[in-house]
Amino acid sequence: MQASDRARKMRRADSKFGARKVTPGNRYHRRAKASEYTTLKLLKGFADDRPAPDFATSMHVSGKTLRNVYMRFRRKLIPATRLQPMSFGGAGLFLYRRDGLSPTGLAILASIRESGLYRRHMRRHAPRLAEPSDETLFLFEVTVRM
Repeated sequence: MQASDRARKMRRADSKFGARKVTPGNRYHRRAKASEYTTLKLLKGFADDRPAPDFATSMHVSGKTLRNVYMRFRRKLIPATRLQPMSFGGAGLFLYRRDGLSPTGLAILASIRESGLYRRHMRRHAPRLAEPSDETLFLFEVTVRM
């Protein structure tokens, strides 16, 4: 059988059974195994400050996956507050100037780093930090939540 005969039969098979249905992809995360619905539920859990171990069992995802998703959300939080300063309770207005962090923003971050709320948040959400830069992401997350 030649290639042209095979192609003709394939076209006939497609027309007989209809076109293939394509499942919608995840608009929020390219190449994700999780569905868009699951991604939105994970985002809601992050916004509600749900701890990863408890939330992972209820969402039926692994703890490692949930920690990676939460870290990805934290990394996106800094540019989002900079691009949309009125969002997130106006945190971007207090933390940034045109060129970077403002002196007021640095003072806010320093005072939150010394607070008990931040220590509790670190104990609850960050028992294992991969890099020192991750602590900065946690600090920024707590600041935006406050």
